[in-house]
Amino acid sequence: MLTLLRRPVNRSRGHELALAVKWTCLSYGHFIASALCALFPGAAGAAPARRKRHLSPGAAVPRPALEKLLSFCLWGDGCAAALVTAEPPGIELDRFHCTVADEGRDLMRWDIGDHGFDMVLSGQVPAAVHETLRSNQGAIFGDRPTEAIDLWAVHPGGRSILDAVERALNLAPAALESSREMLRRYGNMSSATVMFVLENMLKAPSGLLGCGMSFGPGLTAETMLFRTVS
Repeated sequence: MLTLLRRPVNRSRGHELALAVKWTCLSYGHFIASALCALFPGAAGAAPARRKRHLSPGAAVPRPALEKLLSFCLWGDGCAAALVTAEPPGIELDRFHCTVADEGRDLMRWDIGDHGFDMVLSGQVPAAVHETLRSNQGAIFGDRPTEAIDLWAVHPGGRSILDAVERALNLAPAALESSREMLRRYGNMSSATVMFVLENMLKAPSGLLGCGMSFGPGLTAETMLFRTVS
């Protein structure tokens, strides 16, 4: 359980609690089936049960279809919950900023197709994330240099995403170790994943400054600054 601290607008109501739950289950068969149907048109529907579809050695695979299949190989299932309160201990929420890269709106999106939700996840996403963060550091961190950030809770959407964040912000190799560990253990659990990373921050000493970061369709980079409170 992750505890997030908010500053109460009404001090007389400071003991109110809220429970935020995020559950992600992306290994459903219809997601994988959607990707396979893109690779093998006609494999679904009235095809005989014994018909086999395969790729001949050296056969060309359409890039959009291949990207779709590979994107679903990244996913894992997960559930995370956060208790939102004004009482410590936990993680104190400081400020938020959302950056939208309009030129990358077609790189990551969900489409409704004949076989369920079709995800479009381009191999160009890491480069777009790199450029978005590199050119918006002032808006994200204010007057703070990245060296002032003690903790990094970055959504581990994949190793290439974490590498892009590390390069864009010129971070030390160990800075994203919590994110990389969650990726190794559980894979990409979509928006629930960063909460697993934030849970590790609860073990840190009080008073440290941290930055949380996630990415999604748009292309958007959602960021927040926080402090650990014991």
